Amino acid sequence: MAAFDQGRYQEAEDLFWQLYQLEPGGAVLGLSEVYMAEKRQDEAIRLLAAELEKDPRSTELRMGLGNLFVRTEQYDKGIAEFQRVLDTRGNLTTETIANLYFRIAEAFRRKGDPNAAIRMFQRVSAICRSESQRPDGTVVDRNHNAGHEPSRSGRTLL
Repeated sequence: MAAFDQGRYQEAEDLFWQLYQLEPGGAVLGLSEVYMAEKRQDEAIRLLAAELEKDPRSTELRMGLGNLFVRTEQYDKGIAEFQRVLDTRGNLTTETIANLYFRIAEAFRRKGDPNAAIRMFQRVSAICRSESQRPDGTVVDRNHNAGHEPSRSGRTLL
């Protein structure tokens, strides 16, 4: 949104409130970002918490609230929100699960708990490794080597 990107936060807030009347879910995360940019962190958190009361199963809102908690150095609360999303496990993609563990790891790192951060980063790594290996043992290399050349491990990269 141009108004937000240009620092015209009041205009952006007004536009997000107009959008909220039409599509609450689509506007609330943007509105919370406006509040954060204006240093109105408590309002941003209250807004997302209130929306979560209406739709407690919203992965997007819960992840947004977790992000706000981490950004405001409320690391335990952020970790708890991310964990709640993981606990649902409903329709989460592998990418979303890895992303959540990464966010938890970052929260632990920022909190000053390197051991917990390392454990979470290891989970991310394990998820990414399992996603890149095919059942026949070949490894999918999405970055390069589309020519089916052997990797250093001797496996074929596709």
